[in-house]
Amino acid sequence: FITFLVTGLWHGAGWTFVIMGALHGLYLVFGLVTKKWREVVLKATGLFYAPKLHKFIQTIFTFSLVSFSWIFFRSSNLSIAFKFIRQIFVRWNLSPLYIMNIFYYPFNALGFSQSDLLISLGGILIILITEHIQNIKPLGLVFNSQPIWIRSMVYSALVISIVVFSVYSTEQFIYFQF
Repeated sequence: FITFLVTGLWHGAGWTFVIMGALHGLYLVFGLVTKKWREVVLKATGLFYAPKLHKFIQTIFTFSLVSFSWIFFRSSNLSIAFKFIRQIFVRWNLSPLYIMNIFYYPFNALGFSQSDLLISLGGILIILITEHIQNIKPLGLVFNSQPIWIRSMVYSALVISIVVFSVYSTEQFIYFQF
């Protein structure tokens, strides 16, 4: 807990960073304290016998907790952080447009356009497909067995992607201040 608290302080001398570090510390301590109880729940729910589903649930849960702590990390003060958290839990509207806006808002706040988001989701889809292929047969074997013109197209697409999607701005990296 203390290590994560110090990590929060290292990021900045504001309460938002302290809370972000403290949350990560609490997550770790809570995980260690409840380990045996969680194993009992896993067996009682049957998730112990469905490791892929269990791993998926763990990933979603961890992502949600870390994302929640990042509200504090990215907020300029506690008032904004708590306002953002409050908005998560009030005014629910299940219309498709509203849900899309909720999904898009954090990306918009970070400077992503809708096309950036779609490109990112496409990249994630490519990674998932690649991982699936890799689980079936080593990707190197699949790739090397293709004709040279296919491999050349893939290499060209990768080089073009690097050029097109590279960041050419002078904006400083978030940790530059340290």
